[in-house]
Amino acid sequence: MLVDEQWVSRGILQFPFLPVVDREFLPERPSLMLEHRDFKRCPILLGSNRNEGSWFVVYELSERLTEVPVGAPRVPVEVPPGDRRTMPREQYELALGTLFFYYPQYRRELNSTFGMDAVTFQYTDWTAGSLDDSATNLAALDAAIADSNFVCPLNAFAAAYADAGAPVYVYFFTEPYAANSWPGWMGVMHGDEILFMFGHVLRDSSVRTGRWPITYTPAEKELSRRMMSYWTNFAKTGYVSIRVILWRCHSIF
Repeated sequence: MLVDEQWVSRGILQFPFLPVVDREFLPERPSLMLEHRDFKRCPILLGSNRNEGSWFVVYELSERLTEVPVGAPRVPVEVPPGDRRTMPREQYELALGTLFFYYPQYRRELNSTFGMDAVTFQYTDWTAGSLDDSATNLAALDAAIADSNFVCPLNAFAAAYADAGAPVYVYFFTEPYAANSWPGWMGVMHGDEILFMFGHVLRDSSVRTGRWPITYTPAEKELSRRMMSYWTNFAKTGYVSIRVILWRCHSIF
């Protein structure tokens, strides 16, 4: 009983410490400040990755997914089918129930079966050959988590700033890197752009020591240099565009 009650938060992005509206530093809830356009008008640069939710699928549903065997190389091959736990329809629906049991904030539960039915319906690929296809169901879990926690809130944030007349630059990062040690189905995960944006890609096995030296391709290094140029130019000038490459502002239309 005590073990079950020790957690102050559970679930994806269920933070134990939330912003406190004190009417001085924070005059009202951030969502209302966005709605009322009560924020500083300044250029912003933000975006999302193609598979924002896959990283959280692994950690929230670890008992349902096969890990890379102990002693396997850092860059694993696909786990053989006989060693892979599947995600058929029944397990998929249980997984959704686990991921969205508390909404919008722990300890508040999703208030009805209607809400869960709506999530399940929306994130079911009805055109798939089989509803028991594990790859399709994993992709759906990834999309549900991504939309709920990252993509939709980010798009709403960007739209509010654009509607207020602030310059908004939005990116969608889709570049997988060849030396990624995670299973292929996880795609371009939450945080993968950081390796490129801060130049970690330029520090490959020639300068990195440790158990798992990583080598990045020339194309990946060139992308990293371009991204660093975009971000630093934005920090210096408020504009992302460099040389002849034009990055247009985000629009709500």
